[in-house]
Amino acid sequence: MKYSSIDVGLLQVRPWATWKAFRKEPWTFWFLCLYLMVEYLRPQMVYPALDVVPWGQLTLGACLVSILLNGWQSRKLVLMDLLIAAFFFWVLLSSILALQPDVSFRAWQVFAGWFILYYLIPLVVTTPRRAYLFFLFFFVVNLKMSQHGARTWVMRGFAFADWGATGSPGWFQNSGEFAMEMAGFVGISWCLLYAFRLAVLILPGTAAASVVASSSRGGQLALLAVGCVLLFFHKVRIRNVVAVASVLAMGWIVLPAQQKARFQTMGEDPSSESRLTYWRASWEVAKNHPVTGIGYNNWPSYWASVLGGGRVERIHNSTLQAAAETGFPGAAFFFCMIFLSFRLNAQTRRRARRMGPWKEAYWGMATGLDAGMVGFLVASQFMSVLYYPIFWVSFGLTTAVSETSRKAVRATARQPHHPPLLHSTSVVPEPGVG
Repeated sequence: MKYSSIDVGLLQVRPWATWKAFRKEPWTFWFLCLYLMVEYLRPQMVYPALDVVPWGQLTLGACLVSILLNGWQSRKLVLMDLLIAAFFFWVLLSSILALQPDVSFRAWQVFAGWFILYYLIPLVVTTPRRAYLFFLFFFVVNLKMSQHGARTWVMRGFAFADWGATGSPGWFQNSGEFAMEMAGFVGISWCLLYAFRLAVLILPGTAAASVVASSSRGGQLALLAVGCVLLFFHKVRIRNVVAVASVLAMGWIVLPAQQKARFQTMGEDPSSESRLTYWRASWEVAKNHPVTGIGYNNWPSYWASVLGGGRVERIHNSTLQAAAETGFPGAAFFFCMIFLSFRLNAQTRRRARRMGPWKEAYWGMATGLDAGMVGFLVASQFMSVLYYPIFWVSFGLTTAVSETSRKAVRATARQPHHPPLLHSTSVVPEPGVG
């Protein structure tokens, strides 16, 4: 496997080299990145003057058209592809057999979009350089939201607010979903930056501050879980334990008194009692409809009309959401995908040892995806986010990182041994680069 001079600069986090590497990627890659930005940040909603075309459909369609124009490059299907397809089929079946099929199909484009995006990510992200660039772009998009959340908390004097802090309009406008994304981002950013020995406390710190500012107990528990995972991956040494304990202690000190009171009354306050009611009701629904559930996206109307809940409410638990709406097979497919993502990331870390200068980058990406997934899982037990981009983008990234690492190791095995690039002058120059 050959490494270019631009790869060296990219891995040394040089801004100009990063821009050069990004500029050399095809339009397909650019459109994929733009679609991710449009869905996560929704600039067209922040700046109404931009809201003149359906940017999400436009960028996704442009990515698909670009793939066709550049020539379709097929790839070997992997187990995650088959599990995603099986879950897609089960969601479709649950929609057809739903108690209210029209309700399911009115929201069908939401999940169909994530289904397409999952397959697009490993189809477009096919090289280590491209995987690293896409991961960096994902990092920057989340960093933008984390800075907004941290600034919100600072501007209100680190005080408690019932509405918490929110992210961009759309998927992360609610404080709970915003806290969930930021908790996972703490793990992702810490691992990626730690791999290059950068200022690891600054950038993940904005995401952690956003979680605290959100006033979401689920998000804050997820942040605690991410901290434990990072402690495990960085070896449980006394200094690491002291560092994590110090951060947690400081976090508890700065946590507003109202937020501490919310933890002390967890399980007894009105919010907790309502969630327990939803959980019990959804479990009964899952047992009464074990095969295909009541149908994709049918819970809100089912709660409001059949169960006599009056106002429309979500289950506030993604596991029970999968079981109630798609049956126990749908929930099983979902958990198999989560288990497989951990397995794929573990395999990527083992391959990273043989990836030369990409070793640290791939260790950081795989470990960050694991830490992020733990945060997502913990927070999702208090939120209905099964059909949010959080899980599906993570699955796509995991597959892309795994497949590019596999190709890189195979390519390296077919070549004679060379000294590591970063300690060698034998660099393959980019075309047109001196």
